Amino acid sequence: MSAQKRTENWKGITFAYEGRQIVKARFKHGYPQTWVEIPAEHYGSRTDCLDFKNEHRKSTRDNPTITFTGTFGDFFPIWLEEDQSIDEATRESYRWRLNSKHVRPLHAHKLRSIRRSHITARIQAMRKAGLAPSTIEGYLTPVSKAFTWAKTEKEGHFYGDNPVSFASLANHAGEKEDTIIHPYTDEQMALLLDSANDQYRNLFALTYYVGGRASEMLGLRWGDFVLAGEDDSKVIFKGQLRQDGVWVNKLKHKKRGEVRVVDLPSEVWLERPDNRLPFLSAQKARCWSVGEQTGEDDYVFPDITYSALQDYISGYERRGKHYPGLRETLGREFDGSNGAKPFTMHLLRHTYGSWLIRATGGRVDYVSQMMGDTIATVEKYYYHDLRNVRRDPAQSAARLHNRRIWTPRAA
Repeated sequence: MSAQKRTENWKGITFAYEGRQIVKARFKHGYPQTWVEIPAEHYGSRTDCLDFKNEHRKSTRDNPTITFTGTFGDFFPIWLEEDQSIDEATRESYRWRLNSKHVRPLHAHKLRSIRRSHITARIQAMRKAGLAPSTIEGYLTPVSKAFTWAKTEKEGHFYGDNPVSFASLANHAGEKEDTIIHPYTDEQMALLLDSANDQYRNLFALTYYVGGRASEMLGLRWGDFVLAGEDDSKVIFKGQLRQDGVWVNKLKHKKRGEVRVVDLPSEVWLERPDNRLPFLSAQKARCWSVGEQTGEDDYVFPDITYSALQDYISGYERRGKHYPGLRETLGREFDGSNGAKPFTMHLLRHTYGSWLIRATGGRVDYVSQMMGDTIATVEKYYYHDLRNVRRDPAQSAARLHNRRIWTPRAA
């Protein structure tokens, strides 16, 4: 019986195997990208092949004849492929950000022609779209790293200073990010839920009631809900759906490494005569109506992607025509024209946190546990609520229940 043939990519090297034996190994290098064959004497192990690759790249690093005259869109895939200091999860995250609509306009520019003015224009466009400075920095991080790698590798890819300077990001972006939270009032929430269509109304309502991040809400599965009684029901955020559509298990997260358990208000799920807001039942019925399964491992919001959510909130352009988003539909209280931050999913989370601070009489430890933030972060963002809260246990306990702020309009 002949040995099984297969190929494998590892650390930028393409291996061909027959059984367990390496029969061919090569990697791409330089610009334009060309294949470099690894000599057979290095086929003893993958590590030997990697050592050859590193030595080859080191020997050609100072070669002045290697030049790059292409665009940024041509360059960043080379960086992602060759920079071995980036782990796979981070690599895919960077790839998604660099291909996003916020960074894509840089793709057409020659790598050597990109200046700080181009980066400033991107920052201004992102702020106009309602992105916070911290989010903008997240989009520009891989751009900055790509230029840094191009310069430090000394392969003629790029000469000059990095056009992305985070030291001056706040100056380019405008004022520093405001840490004062302006939660939505009951009237604003009622207007939002009345205006949203069925597909997104349940998502907004559940976010308001449990304070999940957008990635956590889109990654919810039906098995994450524990309905054990009116005062003992929980929702367990076991993972999150990344922007590239990959579900990430929180237990394996390199930073957090733990799930988050949040008390589930009865208004969300309990079907009783005085509760007209069983959002879970409404969402399950909607899944059935569009042919989606509702098993324990099925997503609660299977037909909502991150990009679709952003387009629904912010609007989008298609074939030269502008389609307004929910912000424009709702007007000045949600589009930022009145001085407040434009509507985002994260503001619903902040509204939940502000309510929870007041409802618990300022129990920062409990709020920190429910929101998955550090105590320092809670005190930073909700210090106005902490300062004004009335520490009345009886009233606080009452505010933890009967939190209905919206009644569906009669058909």
